Amino acid sequence: MKGQSPFTVGGMDVPRVLVCIEGNGEIEHEGTKYSFGIGDVLLLPAMAGVYAFRPNGSVNLLGIAIPD
Repeated sequence: MKGQSPFTVGGMDVPRVLVCIEGNGEIEHEGTKYSFGIGDVLLLPAMAGVYAFRPNGSVNLLGIAIPD
């Protein structure tokens, strides 16, 4: 996932690993914001669903789905 405009990350019923490989921004879920920048790794639980990502400039994220 690459971009400069807000986009969504995560998904329903599938856990995902999110890795920031360029840039930074904020992940928001249920009104709480988390800073996320280059080198950060985050496990998005399947039960949490979709998160909003708001980049600060250009960002490049690697999203890895973990199958059953």
